[in-house]
Amino acid sequence: MQEVNPREAFDHLYSALREYQLRFIESSLKGTGFFIICLGWGLTSERAQSFLATDPKFRLAGAIGFLLPSLAYIFLSARMLVVMRNIDRELIALDYFPRAYYSYRLMELRYAIATMIVAVAPCIVGIYLLLAPSVARNYWDHHRSDAQHETGGKQAH
Repeated sequence: MQEVNPREAFDHLYSALREYQLRFIESSLKGTGFFIICLGWGLTSERAQSFLATDPKFRLAGAIGFLLPSLAYIFLSARMLVVMRNIDRELIALDYFPRAYYSYRLMELRYAIATMIVAVAPCIVGIYLLLAPSVARNYWDHHRSDAQHETGGKQAH
């Protein structure tokens, strides 16, 4: 087996750990933003509401559209956490720098779970509204009556 330079090994492992941490945070923020935009569009677009109301299959397809990416996100996040833990073990075994030097790069499980919950929450709301159309209909009826009341009975655009 080839001898490994501890400095090069540390630099390689630390860079990988840093990249995993940054990618975890970045993908979480991007995913959350995307699902909030989708949810907002679905809640505010009358065209989307009327299209989804035409057939329950469309609502089911929309719910699946929220479910599959959120499950993929959870599985990929779990995989990233496992890889980060493995890198940590390799850095400990290398014993080149004290763990305190890089431990802040490790995603604590409670923070990772909290981040996943925040990222998946818009999906859960979207799935619920799509599969419980009466809830969405009540929201819209209330929203429209408020808008008409504020505009003096005229249709709000």
